[in-house]
Amino acid sequence: AGIERPNHSDAAPAASVKGAMSRNWRRVLTDTPFLGFSLLMFGYFLVYFQSTSGLPIAMTDLGLGLGEYSVLLTINGGMLCLLQIPAMKLFARMGNSRVLVIPIATTTVAAMAPASARGTYQGVYNVVWSASIALAPLIGGWTISNFGGRTLWIACTVVLIAVTLGLKLTKGSRDRAMARSLHDSL
Repeated sequence: AGIERPNHSDAAPAASVKGAMSRNWRRVLTDTPFLGFSLLMFGYFLVYFQSTSGLPIAMTDLGLGLGEYSVLLTINGGMLCLLQIPAMKLFARMGNSRVLVIPIATTTVAAMAPASARGTYQGVYNVVWSASIALAPLIGGWTISNFGGRTLWIACTVVLIAVTLGLKLTKGSRDRAMARSLHDSL
């Protein structure tokens, strides 16, 4: 009668995968250029998501309703459609085509990450992005309730100025991380 013995041949590959995952986590959580970029983008997205959370609250506080909010979103969409291509051409001529924040940010994350850890880097970056989606309405609503809409928009302006300066000041470290990642993959 056949007694089946457990097959332990899968244990070595599983341990290898677990070791690689641990190395990837250690690497991503000690990668200062990546963490700095993620923190700056967290600030950017907290402001960005005020358009769907803080803005409707602030407009309601001003006595504006759904109709006015809808008109505002329609104008915004129209401006994006009309101005996006000319703006991209203008920025390309100026030597700066990094206008589309979301696709460029995820591409930057992929370029900064070593090839073997790209999934971990993207996962951490997407957690940061998701946290900003969750926290933006809480922060915006709390700010409006306690200090008013004007304070929210002043704070958003300050955050965006800080993000812009931070991205400018850390560009060199991101570029070095991308170059290192590219060199390592060759």
